[in-house]
Amino acid sequence: VPLTMEAVITRENLMLAYQRVVENKGVSELKPWLKKNWRSVWQVLIDGNYQPRAIRRMDIPKPDGGVRTLGIPTVVDRLIQQAIAQQLSAIVDTASAATQTTATST
Repeated sequence: VPLTMEAVITRENLMLAYQRVVENKGVSELKPWLKKNWRSVWQVLIDGNYQPRAIRRMDIPKPDGGVRTLGIPTVVDRLIQQAIAQQLSAIVDTASAATQTTATST
């Protein structure tokens, strides 16, 4: 089953992605931003021209005195990543189930 952008941006898939991103906190500005800008983001996704924003780097001190650098994507990029991940997961789950069914029937 191929992954298509149409499958990624279905209302159902995006609502689930939104809920999962919200559960991970740090998204208070997402809903108003999406209300204002979603049409343009949607069009860029459909056209295949979406460009993720630069990842913000954050250094987290380690207990041993070192530093761990984290890359933090924008909340919109997190939403789109989550929507894609959900669709990929569904494809992998379907393929795995088909493989298991074939393996047990032979």
